[in-house]
Amino acid sequence: MPSEAHAKTEVSGRVVLSIIGVMGAFKTVAREILGANGLGEAQPESWYPLDRFLGCFDTVAQRIGPNTVTAIGRHISATGPAPSEVHNLEEAFNVLDEAYRREHRGGDVGHYAYIATGERSCTIVSTTPYPPNFDEGVIQALVERFEPDSLVDVRIDHQAESRRDGGSSCTFLVNW
Repeated sequence: MPSEAHAKTEVSGRVVLSIIGVMGAFKTVAREILGANGLGEAQPESWYPLDRFLGCFDTVAQRIGPNTVTAIGRHISATGPAPSEVHNLEEAFNVLDEAYRREHRGGDVGHYAYIATGERSCTIVSTTPYPPNFDEGVIQALVERFEPDSLVDVRIDHQAESRRDGGSSCTFLVNW
């Protein structure tokens, strides 16, 4: 969902390369998708236009499927560096927004807000421009990373607005 609002915003090459990292045998397809969106040979330490990267997700969903969009979010969350002060899931959720912002620069990229709702549950509100499937993958992998023996249940709250329905945010109900 590229937009003018993201025209000056950039995303790190590490995030862009997550598309290639998750596609395994389909790396050639991933490179084609990046190239078709003007991202060519991305480098992990470089910065790229966010609107071009967002354009990749529609193509991935159409050519490969929406589960691959979720897998990209999972890959980023599972392989990204965790700050040394993060020792448990609550701390990880509390720094999720900060970690997300470190991978973007130059504009409003939205945010993740964490709200504890129980001992093993929370709500995450995302106002990022990424597809809901991507956010779902980010959240799933974060729970699995810090609570590896837990079953994870991440669902969109259909009582709240959703980017799937044209809203500006997505609310996720998370249990583990």
